[in-house]
Amino acid sequence: MSGFATHSPGDDDDVLPLDAQQTAALLERLGLPAPERPDLAALSQLQWAWLKYSPFHNIDLLAGTSPRTVEACVLAVLAGAGGPCHVQAIGWLAFLRALGFRAHLAAATIGASGDHLLCVVHLPEGPMISDVGNGHPYRQAVPLGRPSAQGHLGWDFRGRPAGHLLCWERRFGPTAWRTVYHVDPRPRRFRDFLPTIDAHHSAADFGPFLTGLRAVHLADDLIVTLRDATLTRYSAAGVSERPVPDLAAASRILRHTFRLAGRPVDAALAALARRIGPWVATTRAERLHLAVSLATTDRPVHLQRLLSQLAAAWRGRSETSAARLTVLVVDNGAVHAAEPRVAAARVAHPEICWRLGQMHAPGQAIAFSRRQQVLNLAAIHAERPLDAVWMLDDDLALDQLELAGPSEAPWLVSTARNPFDHLVRQRRDQPEASLLVGRVCGDPPSRPEAVLATQLLDAAANLRHFSKHRPDDPYPGGAPAALFALPDYYYDHARGAEHQHRPFLWLARQQGRSTREEAVACLEALPRAFGGGTPTRPLVHDPNRAVDPNASYLLRGGNAVFLDVDALFAHPYPTWSGGPAPTRRADMAGTAWLAAQRGYHVAEWALPMRHDRLVDAQPVSSEAAARGALLSLTSELDGVLVARAMLGAALHDEAQERPRPDPSADAAPPLAGASRSHGDGPALRVFAHARVRRIVQALSLAAERVHDVRAAIRSARDGWMGACPRCQAALAVFEGRLDAAEAHLLGGADPDRQRGWRLELEAQLLDPARLEGLTAFVAGGLDADIARWHAEVARALGGAYDC
Repeated sequence: MSGFATHSPGDDDDVLPLDAQQTAALLERLGLPAPERPDLAALSQLQWAWLKYSPFHNIDLLAGTSPRTVEACVLAVLAGAGGPCHVQAIGWLAFLRALGFRAHLAAATIGASGDHLLCVVHLPEGPMISDVGNGHPYRQAVPLGRPSAQGHLGWDFRGRPAGHLLCWERRFGPTAWRTVYHVDPRPRRFRDFLPTIDAHHSAADFGPFLTGLRAVHLADDLIVTLRDATLTRYSAAGVSERPVPDLAAASRILRHTFRLAGRPVDAALAALARRIGPWVATTRAERLHLAVSLATTDRPVHLQRLLSQLAAAWRGRSETSAARLTVLVVDNGAVHAAEPRVAAARVAHPEICWRLGQMHAPGQAIAFSRRQQVLNLAAIHAERPLDAVWMLDDDLALDQLELAGPSEAPWLVSTARNPFDHLVRQRRDQPEASLLVGRVCGDPPSRPEAVLATQLLDAAANLRHFSKHRPDDPYPGGAPAALFALPDYYYDHARGAEHQHRPFLWLARQQGRSTREEAVACLEALPRAFGGGTPTRPLVHDPNRAVDPNASYLLRGGNAVFLDVDALFAHPYPTWSGGPAPTRRADMAGTAWLAAQRGYHVAEWALPMRHDRLVDAQPVSSEAAARGALLSLTSELDGVLVARAMLGAALHDEAQERPRPDPSADAAPPLAGASRSHGDGPALRVFAHARVRRIVQALSLAAERVHDVRAAIRSARDGWMGACPRCQAALAVFEGRLDAAEAHLLGGADPDRQRGWRLELEAQLLDPARLEGLTAFVAGGLDADIARWHAEVARALGGAYDC
């Protein structure tokens, strides 16, 4: 410990210093070293770290389990349990005394005489009030003998002497100040406060703690408060409020936003319900300003489709609370295809505010594209505050693919649900969710090598399936619905092997069509497999599947709704540029970071959007394609490693790259100020080797299946499909794609060359120098990258960014 004498309480004092082991453990949890001396700078640093670490709330008090002895209060704060003022002040005093500060308890008056506990600390600068138990962001101690002021994220305070007392006030409006409390700095003992503590526990009219909810989370860039039926958030983006519709929502807020799942939340809310009767939520009408943000990369047809669908959905919404829509399009392409389409939309749909943003350097990786969208949104928010932001990819469509018909022979249908109605309902009903992550249906957001082996299996099976039926007979049906319930049924890298060797027959796209019609549709869709599409195994939406609002869902992609705009501006998109290409998976890595912070909850959005993989009109040369495939594979692998580091081993399924629900939901709140470990280098390298093995195995399996596909093509041409012009044309396109894939993604047709190519690929993906650079970034550069991004966003919110 520090080398100075500790304070020894007198015989009349009843709060002893923490012992050395307790003090060291608490310092470690705060992420701070022991102070060199007990001065004002150390006190301010310790006080702010404590406020971020030990949350203010009345959950234990409501449940009747709040500590009521010195020893119990100390144990509560050591465990990070938090609580009201008597718990916080006792633990704080014991901690200060252990660090050599001369301090004592004092009383303040909020509603009744002496109903609040705080500490007075004696420093060379004079006596200071140090209050960690009022749920307010007091970043510095308050001098007793002179006027002072401080503030944080819009919470402004001032103190002024009033005789032998100190009057402490908070600003409400430009000129209005209200008294928080009056402080009597005379020394008190813990037992002097026992009548007040008993009254807080037993008298419903003594303060708000028995008849209302109180919880506060304090951080450097966010304050979240729960006050009865209102959840309020303060950040650089301003102040936002969301009503709490019922006690079930209040429970989710306490468990997920405030990370109080380890406290007796259910007992507290049951006790509150007995005292106050029916829950009364805020009923004021909201006039929400929503934004849709998307980046486009030289996909004008898809962009036009999405803009038209957004306009139609906005016109067709039924929720009157969504009053204003802004659509932001950031052009990340080389041909500036977005500008004429946005201009046309302004004319055709003037009820929507259309904004065009430009990438500073178009053609960037997804992380830079996402960041550019956020900076544009910061400028829009500065003009007119946003309430929620829906971030979309331009190759999504606003409909859902579902199975219809009998389960043994279903067909595929498209259903459109109004996303704006859905979004507004979710914001109203799920106030604990800061970010909703939506799935996609149709093609998965996977690279070609992750789906090619199963798609080639299906291609051969479907060619034979169509060949053995008469072309003008009704199509006999394809894969049963049960196959679409298999885990990761489209994914070559999944742990389960059943789906990898079981072909999926083509789902009819329309009820009652002939075998010829469905064969043409299948053959024309098959080339999409070489771009990552899964035409024979589309992701389908089950409208009856229940979404668990308590589970964290971190598979972030191009369909995400930020219900709290502070979450939009806090979300980082970490990327490493030390490899041959910037890392992918920045969406998921940043979402994992956000979900790990107290004050945010990431949940699944029950409304997926349809995703279409594009295929180039002409295959590129084998040499260029091989270079591009290797770059993309490397970027994907590196991005997965960064994402895994952010997720942490406890949240991640190594075999499938699927994050599990957060197992820490019932644990103590995260530590304030402590450095986070993003995963060590050896663990990431082990994971990299396992991941590359799966990539190579999947490519080897795909190469084996090429021969069977070619045989099926020859057989199909010998049958009725050889006499069908559309089938012949589609087969020619598919065969050309197969040739290109075999050449640049599978190493060629010769088995020995394939083996050599796979060995070379494995060596390049596992290049020690590159992996060493990436693990160094994860260990030391990741936090710095996030900090730089947050500083850039803060400047943008201050008006420094020119949209």
